[in-house]
Amino acid sequence: MSKIKVSTVKYANSYPMNWGLLNGPVSSLIDISFDHPSGIAARLASGSADIGLLPVAAIPSLAGPVIIGNHCIGTTGRVRTVMLLSNSSIDNIQTIWLDHRSVTSVNLARVLAKYYWRREFRWMNPGESFDYASVPPEEGIVIIGDQCFALEKKFSYGYDLGETWQEFTGLPFVFACWVAASDPGEEFIKLFNESIDEGLRNVETAVDDMNSVLSMTNEEIAGYLRDNIDYSLDEPKRQAMELFINYMKTI
Repeated sequence: MSKIKVSTVKYANSYPMNWGLLNGPVSSLIDISFDHPSGIAARLASGSADIGLLPVAAIPSLAGPVIIGNHCIGTTGRVRTVMLLSNSSIDNIQTIWLDHRSVTSVNLARVLAKYYWRREFRWMNPGESFDYASVPPEEGIVIIGDQCFALEKKFSYGYDLGETWQEFTGLPFVFACWVAASDPGEEFIKLFNESIDEGLRNVETAVDDMNSVLSMTNEEIAGYLRDNIDYSLDEPKRQAMELFINYMKTI
C-alpha cells in the first residue's frame, strides 16, 4: 500500500504538529515533505501531495478540498510571525512588499488595508533574493515565519496581522489548516489527529528535536508556541475562516 504524501512547513509554528506526525501512530502511513506555504498550495493543486498544511487563502482555488482533523495554525491575538514591518507609520507607508512564500498573510494584509486601515498601497512582489531588511522609508514589508523574530528588531514600526485582525473583527484567525485533496478515510483521520495531539502534549521535546531558529532559544520558541499559536480548529476559527475568505473575494 502506497503511503499518503503529506506536505507541511518547517516554520517553528508547526514544530509540535510535525513532531507528532513523525513520531505518532500515523507515522508509518505517511511520507512527509517540507515547503513554504505557497509551495504546499502548488503541491496540492498539482497532485504531488495528498494532504497539506494549506494556507487558508488557497482553499477556494482547489477542486473539492476536504478539511481534515481538528488542528490548524491559528491565533487568538498576537501571532508574532506574521508582520507588517516598516520605518514609517501605517499612515505614511506608500509601498508594501509581499513575502513570496506567503499566500494567506499577503491576502490578509490586503483585506486589512481596504477594510481596517482604509488605505491604498502600491503592492509589490519581490524575488527570492530580495533584501527585506533594507527597504527605504515609506515602504513596508509583509513577512512571515521565523525570520520575523530577527527582522522585527530592525524596524521602527511593527503591525502584527493576527492581532490587527482580532481588533478589526473580534475573531481569532486561521493561517493554515490540514486539507486533503480527497477524503482519506475515518481511520486515517483518527490516527492523524492522535499523532498531532501527541505532538501538542510534547511541545518542549518537539522544539528540542526540531528547532533551527538561530535568533531564539528553545525556551523562547516553546514560549512563543504556548502564548501565540492556537492549534485548535474550533467553531470561532471556522467562522473566522469563512469571513476572511468572503473578504478576500472582494479584493
